[in-house]
Amino acid sequence: RMNELLFQCRLICIEWEPGWVMGGLSGDRSMGILRVGIIGGGMGGSKLLGMLAGSQACEIIYIVDKRANAPAFAEARNRGIITATALNKTIESFSVDLIIEATGSGDVVAEIKKHMAEGTELMSSRIALMLFTIMKENREIINREIIREIIGIREKIHGETRKSRNLLAAINDIFKSMRIMSFNAGVEAARAGAHGKGFNVLAQEVKNIADRTQALTKDMETINQGIEALSKDMEDSLKNLS
Repeated sequence: RMNELLFQCRLICIEWEPGWVMGGLSGDRSMGILRVGIIGGGMGGSKLLGMLAGSQACEIIYIVDKRANAPAFAEARNRGIITATALNKTIESFSVDLIIEATGSGDVVAEIKKHMAEGTELMSSRIALMLFTIMKENREIINREIIREIIGIREKIHGETRKSRNLLAAINDIFKSMRIMSFNAGVEAARAGAHGKGFNVLAQEVKNIADRTQALTKDMETINQGIEALSKDMEDSLKNLS
């Protein structure tokens, strides 16, 4: 029974790998996109439709219910999925890899088994929903772990950014001192007249260095802000996965 459950879990795995080859209960066959039929358009069928319809790993071919106004039919039609009321004819007319029985009726199960093609697997909606729940819970656990790690990395980034800003503050103090030195050198050059040409050259060079230092500190601060924004975007994106 456990081997059968594992096999069925692989059949409906959301993260199916195209081209994967598996030996199943009905022999070896190459699995790409899984073709699925759903029997039962009530609440169970609606849940299965919502879970499977957005997956790139499978394609819902049809959904069958004896009621023409079954709850799942409207959504199925919006998605371009075949809706039908004739169980036997639909099963025989459309080839699928997996039929999920969502009515819970033993008579319906028996009827499906009479008409489904060889090699088609049959799964109850109860097992399907249970496996989807397990996969969802596992995905949420993994996502929470990843988020915790990302938050830890972000905190480290904040710590390094604070250190960088402290360094930038020190550099900015140096910049201010150099501007004062440049101003003083310019004053001395003016006092010395022709003899102060050297002071004037020095004053200009100090001013140029100070200007370049200021531009560098602004660039570094822009980089810091960009890193913080990227780390926050990454954290927010991961939270959306949970």
